[in-house]
Order: sequence, then C-alpha cells, then structure tokens
Amino acid sequence: MKTKRLILTILLTLAMCAAAWADGTVSATYTPIDKQTAVIYFAITGDSSTGAKAAFSTDSYSSSGVPYTALIRGWDLVEVRAYPTAGGTAPLADSDVTITENSLDLLDGNGTDLIQAATTKSTYPKNDGQPVYTRITSALTVTVTGQTTASANYTIEMRFEKTEL
Repeated sequence: MKTKRLILTILLTLAMCAAAWADGTVSATYTPIDKQTAVIYFAITGDSSTGAKAAFSTDSYSSSGVPYTALIRGWDLVEVRAYPTAGGTAPLADSDVTITENSLDLLDGNGTDLIQAATTKSTYPKNDGQPVYTRITSALTVTVTGQTTASANYTIEMRFEKTEL
C-alpha cells in the first residue's frame, strides 16, 4: 500500500511539473545600441497546446551575470514593438501586451492588439492617455493575453534610452 501511495505521489508530482513546463518559452537578449540606447528582445514560443505564455520579468534574465533590471534601471522605456518571429508559427492577431512596473501598466492600455500575425506593430508608454518616457526603477513584468495559437513564435522588443532629467 505504501509503495502504491509513493508511486501515485511521484506520478502526480511529475504531472504537475509537466503542466508547469507546458507554458511556452522565452529567450531574451540585451543589446546595447550605443551609450544612450539599448534594446531587450524577448523571443517567445507559446505553449504547444494552448499558445499561452505566463508572465515573465526582466529580473529573470541577465547579461554576463547582471540582471536586465539592473542594466535598464534609470533608463527610459520609449518604445515597444511586437512581430511574428521569422520562420515560426504566426501568433493570433490582435493579442495584447501589458508591461507593468510595480503593478502600474506602463503602456496605459496601449499594448492592446500589439501582437499581429504578419506585421510589426509598435507603441509607446502612456500615462493618463498622454505619451511619456517612463523612467525604470524596478523589474518590468511582461504579460501576453489572447494569444491562443499553439506553439506561436513572436518577438517583443523593448527600447530604452538614457535621457537627462
């Protein structure tokens, strides 16, 4: 009886782990363009059955051991782009992107329908409906909703600039 219970426990644990892993993947690249500009590229593959991808954070990725959050702290988020990754499965058109910092939507709803199936679309941060540069002070969380194409491949770029106050 104990052996059956142990086996059942192991199988349930493995099933839960598989469900957690079946949530798509993200590959991130931090690219400095010059001393005043940098871009983070998030290449995303949606879940193989639902197309979903759990929210992810700039704290989860690093360059030479330095978290992306530390690299962009004090910089301004100035543009966000989304596009289907070349050679991959096209995502569902009109999927939404939200970028939050401390639960504040930096795009102020401007990420609605940002992901398209065949084209690049870009947007910018807003506050109360007005375009703004947003100074980064902590980790950014990226959330994609409405994307249901299984194994869809798309990229989200966040462009940062170092500006003087």
